[in-house]
Amino acid sequence: MTDLDEPGYDVIGDVHGEGTKLEQLLTNMGYTNERGYYAHPTRKAIFVGDLVDRGPEQLLAVRTAKAMADAGTATVVMGNHEFNAIAFHTPHPYRPGQYLRPHSEKNIDQHGAFLDAVGFQSSDHDEVISWFRTLPMWAEHDGLRVVHACWHEASMALVYNDPHLDDELLVAASTWGAPEFMAIEVLLKGPDVPIDPGYYDKDNTFRDLARHAWWKPDPDDPLDRIVVPGGVTADAQGAIPWPPADGGARVGRPFIDPYPTGAPPVIFGHYWRTGTPTRTSANTACVDYSACKGGPLVAYRWSEGEPLSDDRFVTS
Repeated sequence: MTDLDEPGYDVIGDVHGEGTKLEQLLTNMGYTNERGYYAHPTRKAIFVGDLVDRGPEQLLAVRTAKAMADAGTATVVMGNHEFNAIAFHTPHPYRPGQYLRPHSEKNIDQHGAFLDAVGFQSSDHDEVISWFRTLPMWAEHDGLRVVHACWHEASMALVYNDPHLDDELLVAASTWGAPEFMAIEVLLKGPDVPIDPGYYDKDNTFRDLARHAWWKPDPDDPLDRIVVPGGVTADAQGAIPWPPADGGARVGRPFIDPYPTGAPPVIFGHYWRTGTPTRTSANTACVDYSACKGGPLVAYRWSEGEPLSDDRFVTS
């Protein structure tokens, strides 16, 4: 579906530096750029975050989204990559010479495409990070909920019922084991459950946790709510211990209750889905379809009062 004239929101998935795909997706949905920003006659866009890292057009992606946000034609919520970028840029207040996100080889490699595009601590870098600091961690408009990874109200309450980062929250959320750290992990990365160690994800990073499909109603087999880490072999699912020996809490990301079936619709990203875009449940939809790994950039076109439907997805 591309032609919609009624008011509503177009929720755009993880861009990850794919600026050209973003412009193509906006064009496909009837947005035009006549004044230096993309706009639609009746609709607004909502980005689920993760504008940066991985892809080849970091600044195009950021500037396109920011111009829309500044003009009021889009809302941008924070993803874990925006949060990581802020922490990477911010000196640690209690550890001279260190940053809230360590400048380890792994973190530099993961963040490399963005750093190459802006230059560390350049004026461009400072400007983008200052904007990232203003992004909300979730949004709710006209009965629609949008979050990067997981809508979880208990975690939202732990970040002061304020979706924006201040200095105190940024430090706490960067401190392993702090309640705010746990909350941000759930909201921006989703809950996890342990798996047997020895598996590596799409970035060849060692994993001993699997993502928890928080959107699924209670299944007969609890393993149906486990998302096996991307890139591992299928037999990893058989290696998942159940129930988890530690109750499912590790790295501050608890095994949480399913999203209620009667709750307002929520649209999210983060989960690197593939194939034809479909709803994840009757009232949830994921719009991350691996745009920087060969997949399309995906949006969901939501109109107030309409139930979620598979025919409302649009691709670049």
